[in-house]
Amino acid sequence: MASTENQDVKITLYWLNKSRSHRILWLLEELQVKYDIKVFHRQSNQFSPPELEKIHPLGKSPVISVQKDGQSEPLILAESALIIEYLIEHFGSGYIPKQYKDGQDGQVCGETEAYMRYRWLMHFAEGTMMFFLISSLIPSGIRKQSPFFLRFITNTIASKMDEFINPNIKKEVDYLESLAAATPDGGPWLCGSHLSGADFMMSFPLQACKHAKFINEKEHPKLIAFVDRVEATGSYKKAVHKIIEVDGTFEGLF
Repeated sequence: MASTENQDVKITLYWLNKSRSHRILWLLEELQVKYDIKVFHRQSNQFSPPELEKIHPLGKSPVISVQKDGQSEPLILAESALIIEYLIEHFGSGYIPKQYKDGQDGQVCGETEAYMRYRWLMHFAEGTMMFFLISSLIPSGIRKQSPFFLRFITNTIASKMDEFINPNIKKEVDYLESLAAATPDGGPWLCGSHLSGADFMMSFPLQACKHAKFINEKEHPKLIAFVDRVEATGSYKKAVHKIIEVDGTFEGLF
């Protein structure tokens, strides 16, 4: 929950449909901070609209602006991990696991298991996992868009790509399942009993895995339960209702 010190801050989320920006909206609702939201829609080619470039030169989403009273220009933050870390550091430090074991403050290797897992997941989500998930879209695109007379060749290429991509995704989700089955204190979230920034960060790739059937109830019951648990939280439901309120409908993430 937001501290009273930061009540004079204006936060604006620039939300794009079918994008990672929804996990930022979920976090804002969870933190119970005041925010404005501006909605953008993908073009027919699935690219972000050029209007987003007026907010950040790369024209991507998520992006937020943060401005205190009396500040002439807002702070513009892009990239999910940076946004999540910034918001929880200022508005919800309880979403960062305890850093050090008792009596080991500041010591090398004195960090708690929960904290190191949190730090790793914050980097793993985009640095490793999303690379292969995005790559998995390429073979299906090749198959769908290739002219008929080239399909034998393009299907062969796409199949070779699948042979590289899919085993990597399988290895990742199997490992994540083992982590989810052995949280530091046996809690239901990825770093233990309480929601952390890592849960917000990992929500999108694991929702994508469920949508694409890279995880299933038989082999990955903990990951399926995680996705269901995320979408059952009151704050996630509020995020969905917010989009329905401002945009008329919520199409889902994929």
